[in-house]
Amino acid sequence: MKAFHTTTLILVIALLAGCGDNPKKRARELKPGETTAKTRDAGSKPDGQMPEGHGHGTMKVIARAGETIAVRDLRATLPDGWVQITPSSGMRAAEFVLQPAEDGVSPGTVSAFYFGPDAGGIQANLERWYNQFDQPDGTPTKEAATTEEFAVQGMGAILVHFTGTMKPSNMPGMGGGDPQTDWMNLSAILLTPEGPWFFKGTGPASTMQSHIDEMRAFVKSMQWAAETQS
Repeated sequence: MKAFHTTTLILVIALLAGCGDNPKKRARELKPGETTAKTRDAGSKPDGQMPEGHGHGTMKVIARAGETIAVRDLRATLPDGWVQITPSSGMRAAEFVLQPAEDGVSPGTVSAFYFGPDAGGIQANLERWYNQFDQPDGTPTKEAATTEEFAVQGMGAILVHFTGTMKPSNMPGMGGGDPQTDWMNLSAILLTPEGPWFFKGTGPASTMQSHIDEMRAFVKSMQWAAETQS
C-alpha cells in the first residue's frame, strides 16, 4: 500500500463523521454523490495509510450508515460508522470505508466480490485469506482465526476474523508495498442462490476489532432481492 499525507487521513475521517452517535467525531456531512478533494501520494509514511486501493483519485460517497444499499441482487443496511464509496477497481462489486477506532489510526475497508457460482470452494478462499497473514510466533494463521457460522434469510453465512502481519499484495494493480503489522482481516462469506459472495475487510487491528459487531449486523441484514420480488 502507498503512503499518504496526514491531511488525506483527515479527509477520510471527515467522510465517516456523522455515521455514528459519537458527537466528538461529527463534522459536516457529505451528501450522497459529493466527492472529497483528490488524494495524493507522499514520499514518507504518516501515522496511517489510505484504505486498500485508494491511494489516488476521488472518493465518491454513495450511501451512509442506516441506508439500504443494493449490490446486484443483494440488499443490506449499512451499519454505524460505515460509508459506501465508489469501488476502487472493476473487480470490486462494492466498497465500504470503516470509521477509525481512534484518532491517528487508519480507517478500514470492506470490499464485495462475486466470482460466479464456481468460486473455487469456501475453504480454498478462507485458506487464501489465511495465507495473506503471518503470525508473530510463526504459527499458521488458520489456528489464530475465529470463525462463526449462521443463517441469513435461509442463506448460509460465515464470519471470520484474525490479526497478524498482512503481507504485501501480489495482485496486479495493488502496487506491492510494505507488510502491515498489527493488521486484521474481518471478512464474511454469504452463500446466495447464485453462488458465494465475499466481503473482505482489512485494516488496522484496532479499527477492525471495533467493527466486528457491525460486520455481523451488516451480513444479517442482507436479503436476496430476486426472492423478495418473486
